[in-house]
Amino acid sequence: MRALIRADSGIEIGFGHISRCLTLAKSLKNNGVEVFFVCKKHPGNSIAIIKKEDIRVHSLSVLERESIKKYNHSKWLGSSITQDALQTIEVVKKYKPDLIIIDHYGIDIIWQKILKPFVKNIMVIDDIADRSHECDILLDQNWYPNSEKRYKELTPKNCALLLGPKYALIKPEFSNYHNICTKIRKEVSRIFIFFGGSDNFNLSLMALKVLTKKIFKNIHIDIVLGGSNPSIQEINALASRRKKTKVYIQTSAMEKIMSKCDLAIASGGVNTWERLCLGLDSLVITVAENQVESMKNLDNHGVVKLIGHATDINEKIFFDRVFEYIINKNYKKKKNNIIECDGEGANRVASLLLNYFNKK
Repeated sequence: MRALIRADSGIEIGFGHISRCLTLAKSLKNNGVEVFFVCKKHPGNSIAIIKKEDIRVHSLSVLERESIKKYNHSKWLGSSITQDALQTIEVVKKYKPDLIIIDHYGIDIIWQKILKPFVKNIMVIDDIADRSHECDILLDQNWYPNSEKRYKELTPKNCALLLGPKYALIKPEFSNYHNICTKIRKEVSRIFIFFGGSDNFNLSLMALKVLTKKIFKNIHIDIVLGGSNPSIQEINALASRRKKTKVYIQTSAMEKIMSKCDLAIASGGVNTWERLCLGLDSLVITVAENQVESMKNLDNHGVVKLIGHATDINEKIFFDRVFEYIINKNYKKKKNNIIECDGEGANRVASLLLNYFNKK
């Protein structure tokens, strides 16, 4: 069986889509599936990271963009939907995949209908439910009390829906820490900081500046940065002057680092489900519009504490919220009983895909 994954990354897009697709790709490979990616060459893309995993990547050129954009994220495609579909068809004709997996907010039913005659099965990974799809399977790893209703009018009647963090595409290594880490932390002595691979709003630096204040001096800090973080040198310099501070750049040991921490200060991306798998409480700042609805929902149900959106945050607000949590202890988390996230999502999805297609 062959699977083609259509996903992109870059300075504006971030690394989350590729991260979760890579996790699924590895699980599929472990089950004998031949996997390759199709990615646009956006500035700051992570194509080299995919290749390091010994996975073939076919790169597409960024073309002239349409003057009219249909969706908020259409600009992420780097061409018109039709242009992208035609580029992808050439790759499909060459490799003849049995399945296309799409993780892209700029791709919708138009693209999928163009590709449908050339491939047996289409799977979509989505979490914003803002456009219609022509697909056999749809995966949304976010948690909503009305998950199925969100996609009722957006997918075919016979589309299989994989909904909720039970299907979260996070590294299976997190499952090793799931049972030993899902406990309520009474005190905060170690904090995990992570704002994605690119951190366009420079929140990692802001968080470190706040936690360098004297009142937080006894707290250990583990701060994880992507290789494209704009302030690596400044963060390293500040960390070298602050005791109990460790900076990790492009690390592959996230689960080990996070398992030792009592609190996360982070964005609302894919790492959200990694934190939930470990029972790690989070102060969240959303860094993209597609994170807002999901994080507000989790905040309303007491799963995370939403500080706000990146464009509305400054050092004072940051300090006040962290002070409230750590010093005043106003945000004590209750043990989460509404969300199942055990770290086995990728293996679960890979197994379901194989069973699904073996029956067809």
